[in-house]
Amino acid sequence: MVLWTAGNCSAASAVQARKVTLPVYTAGQSNAVAALKVDRLFTEQRRLGFFRIKLLQVLVADGARLEVRETAPRTHWLARLPSSLESFAGKVPVEFRNFELRLPGETTPRLRASRVNLNSGPGAAWLQFRDVVVQTPGPPLKVSHARLPLDGGPAELAWESHGAVIRCDFLTGHCRTNQLNLTAKSP
Repeated sequence: MVLWTAGNCSAASAVQARKVTLPVYTAGQSNAVAALKVDRLFTEQRRLGFFRIKLLQVLVADGARLEVRETAPRTHWLARLPSSLESFAGKVPVEFRNFELRLPGETTPRLRASRVNLNSGPGAAWLQFRDVVVQTPGPPLKVSHARLPLDGGPAELAWESHGAVIRCDFLTGHCRTNQLNLTAKSP
């Protein structure tokens, strides 16, 4: 196991590592609230359509697992995830492949996605998920694309379906749309 707490992955360097662990901390906490574990870490050329751009590198974290240590973290640790990744990868974009989010005491991942990308804009950051499966109290939800805002708000995955925005709290597994709870059991 490699503990990689701060790296400098410049676009010119070729990074390769196996079994990397990155602890995720919140402000004022000495214990990590989560751990990002990666089976294989490497750089590759970014693709635009059929073309590969040699000067634009992307850091690929294949077999990535975010293991949350608390089922209800007291702080907005997701809002600090972009700065944790920046200290880890520098300015190189990171793409997670075969991503899982696990909660303590659960044998099945709460969330799985084929790919996850960190995106940011002026004053906002979010994770973009592809081919997502979310475990809920009912049947698992499968979605082709979803987004998780990293603004310090609730840990809610959001996607659009038939004109409605659905939000799913991946820590509890409860989903809602238009203020309706989609996973509540009927009387």
